[in-house]
Amino acid sequence: MIQPPSITPALNPWPVVGIVGGIGSGKSLVAQMFADLGCRVVSSDEAAHAALRDAKVKSQVIALFGPAIVDDRHEIDRRRLGVLVFSDKQRLEKLNAVVHPYVAEYRRRCMKEYQLDRNIKAVIMDSPLLVESGLHHQCDSVVYVLCGNEGRFSRVQKTRGWSVEEWKKRELAQCPLDKKLEISDYVVSNEGDMPHAAEQVNWVLTCITRDFQRSHGLRGMVN
Repeated sequence: MIQPPSITPALNPWPVVGIVGGIGSGKSLVAQMFADLGCRVVSSDEAAHAALRDAKVKSQVIALFGPAIVDDRHEIDRRRLGVLVFSDKQRLEKLNAVVHPYVAEYRRRCMKEYQLDRNIKAVIMDSPLLVESGLHHQCDSVVYVLCGNEGRFSRVQKTRGWSVEEWKKRELAQCPLDKKLEISDYVVSNEGDMPHAAEQVNWVLTCITRDFQRSHGLRGMVN
């Protein structure tokens, strides 16, 4: 199991909020809605993409999986890499062993930087493997993004060009949805329009910050 860096919520001046949900549910969209309300987002996906552009990580990944994953610009083609690793658990574990230390260090730097800013409403952990890594234990609250299978597949088909088989393979590599829902404190439905989802996010953030401030006595009671 991936070991996340230690984040002690009680020492932070703001709550740490994890985002979970199925692939294509719109987790990053919901994370951006939190950002629009004054939160900071720590995106493991963005950090993982940056890792594959890092010279050291890039060379290690190519050494593991061969030059066939490199495109015409001499960059790692994430689609080709994904086809290889999401059909083989051992390959996926090897990739994670190379990429995750980079992602963990990125997350640590973000947390250190953000601790200096008490005006942040919350720090949002947008990580596909939030539950698998155990990072959800370091969050004050976890928010589940609800979206049905049809809507989720339609989204990944349009935005990523995935087939239903590829989508299902990647889903199977993650924690089951019922487990993610079980450990969540709030649910945001992303099955309707964006204003409706944004309204829910606003309400959830109000609840999270109110409860955090009351339990830690940081800024007094919130009405």
